[in-house]
Amino acid sequence: MQSEAATDLAACKLEAKAAIERLYSFSFPYPYPLGWNGGRQVGYLEWQQRVETFKSYEESRLATACMQTKGYREAA
Repeated sequence: MQSEAATDLAACKLEAKAAIERLYSFSFPYPYPLGWNGGRQVGYLEWQQRVETFKSYEESRLATACMQTKGYREAA
């Protein structure tokens, strides 16, 4: 049972990664348009980190949703 869960999790993570690569294959705008981020312009490195953090969060969210669809629930 545990190896089945590991296999399902690996499959869900692969699906999520592929979905994120499809959804975010374009480049986020840099620099941010004026008015974003409270008017403060961020540097390129900070912008890039924000984009990667956002993509990582979305990938995790999609993998969790996939596992829930397969009948798994998060341990409390």
